Amino acid sequence: MGAVAKQSKAVTSEDVQGAWERSGKDSGWEVSEMYRGMAITKAAKYRDLPLYASSKEILVDEILTGKRGVYDMVQEYDPNKNDSLSAYINTFLPRRVIEAANRVLGTEFTDDVTE
Repeated sequence: MGAVAKQSKAVTSEDVQGAWERSGKDSGWEVSEMYRGMAITKAAKYRDLPLYASSKEILVDEILTGKRGVYDMVQEYDPNKNDSLSAYINTFLPRRVIEAANRVLGTEFTDDVTE
């Protein structure tokens, strides 16, 4: 049907940290999926942009697994510098969502609306 279901369980720091402690950098996909609901919510803030309707799933995927997305943050995480993986992700995610939106949705309008 094209609709993306919202995640029923909120992401907890304990869940994210537990995944990291079990699998380290190999937890990237698992942690990315934990953030799917948050990615859907953050992507929806761009719903008024022209390309959003046709690109919303791509934007969510970009937030999760694209360049500098959640998966990449798991790969970059250094527990010697940051106490909590979820705190690390939550600190940088807002800026990285903007980067993903700019890549997927563009930064300029391309349709001429003067006619």
